[in-house]
Amino acid sequence: MLRITTLFALLVPATLLSAPIPPLSEKQKIERFWGKIHAPTDKHEFKLDGRHLTIRTDGEPTDKPSVCNHTMHPRVARTVTGDFEATVRVVAAAIPDVKAKYPNNWAASRAGMFVSGGDAYAELELFQYFVVNNGVPKDTPNQVVWVNTSSKRGGFHGRHITKIDPTKPLYLRITRKDKIVTGYYSSDGKEWTPTNWGRGIELPDEVTVGIYFAHTTHQHADATFSDFTIEKLTKK
Repeated sequence: MLRITTLFALLVPATLLSAPIPPLSEKQKIERFWGKIHAPTDKHEFKLDGRHLTIRTDGEPTDKPSVCNHTMHPRVARTVTGDFEATVRVVAAAIPDVKAKYPNNWAASRAGMFVSGGDAYAELELFQYFVVNNGVPKDTPNQVVWVNTSSKRGGFHGRHITKIDPTKPLYLRITRKDKIVTGYYSSDGKEWTPTNWGRGIELPDEVTVGIYFAHTTHQHADATFSDFTIEKLTKK
């Protein structure tokens, strides 16, 4: 009897070790490789397709005129300390539907990345919007690289950086080195052009970095991102 019990005790660990590891759920994959999911409602969708992540809204606006704060937007985010370099490619982003309901003179969508901490944040985005005159929107949207910065000391500032060529890729990058935060954009992910943040912002050592999508219109819309990386920079 003792020999049988001993043999059983030896077999059990081997059986347990050979059990297959359950695959990660889609949410677990997103949170492992992209960041924690934050959504205004549970009707927002976050979908993975290989290296691509698509954020789809629930049909209601997730942005308000003159309040360009990513904390209201569906997003994924990670906590980072020290110096870093965060990069993402905006693969596609919905243009606002001017036939849908939207605030007066404000049909817009935003797809980009942010860094925030304490009472300050900076956003770097693809901003697509229609100029509306007397209730009539222009035929084509403005499609630009745009930055927003906000801090208790400096207030909120938005700044047009450059028009984009919608037929070319758009990469965005935010870095922090020696407490200086800088934004960049690129059409190939190799040659980078720095942006002008306007007024400087001060961030604590621990910050939140992520990507987001939002729009002012009452419509279901989505944006797709790829190649999202956050690399720690070591001081030389």
